[in-house]
Amino acid sequence: MSGTCRFCGCSETKPCLCGCAWTDEKQDLCSNCLEMIRMLADWACDCHQPSSVLLAREAKLLYEKARAADRLLVATPEEVRTLAAGGAR
Repeated sequence: MSGTCRFCGCSETKPCLCGCAWTDEKQDLCSNCLEMIRMLADWACDCHQPSSVLLAREAKLLYEKARAADRLLVATPEEVRTLAAGGAR
């Protein structure tokens, strides 16, 4: 869909948290995702035996940690206590 990044789903009305811009006329690839694609391409070219499965697993763990930290930034005091006790929000 034009106006929505095909990788992360950001849009004009809901951009990436750190900000982004369109990189193409179709407006389906944001600047953050383009940067990540370029980094992954460099990684795949430079690695001895690149494993996209292992990379995806590590990326998921980092994403989950970042989302948990993000939830703490907007959580109520009760939610912070629940998260600190190991519960879900």
